Amino acid sequence: MNWFIHALIIFSLSVQVVPAGLSYKAEKNKIKGALVAVVMVFVEVMMFGLGKLLGSSFLHLLANWKNGIVFAVFFITGVRMIMDAFKIRKGKVAYRLVEPKFVFLTAVAQSINTFIIGLMFYFFPHIDFKTSLIALSLLSFFMILPSIFTPQNRISLSFAAVLYVLGGGFFVLTAFYLGFAL
Repeated sequence: MNWFIHALIIFSLSVQVVPAGLSYKAEKNKIKGALVAVVMVFVEVMMFGLGKLLGSSFLHLLANWKNGIVFAVFFITGVRMIMDAFKIRKGKVAYRLVEPKFVFLTAVAQSINTFIIGLMFYFFPHIDFKTSLIALSLLSFFMILPSIFTPQNRISLSFAAVLYVLGGGFFVLTAFYLGFAL
């Protein structure tokens, strides 16, 4: 996999924190908003690493079906993200950060796609996984921080929906590329 496809995957994963960040109201307490951003990014990176770890433990059994599995996972994840974008545009954000005590659970629920894509990284042993983790954490942090401090309105929700469509579209394109180029 070349660096461009790798960058598209990391970008698409980092976009997933934006809708949850928009639902958090950090106008009153900026420090609490920054802590929420750190927790969200930490859990997303942890889920990505956990996916890679679990993928290493059992995906060797499915090595004969590598192309089909990679295609299906990336394609379904991309289509699901595109479908979620229409909900985001209407203001129906699936994961809301309304109460700070539920931030960890919200972060885990929000990062399920990241976990699944992390599983698929077993099939890409030539990629330096530490670089992926660093890039994901930095890009996710720079995506969620402005979204936490931006008020949730029509424009911000539309922008989050566009980012989600881009991320989902990149996953669909990556599915076709990896499904047939591996």
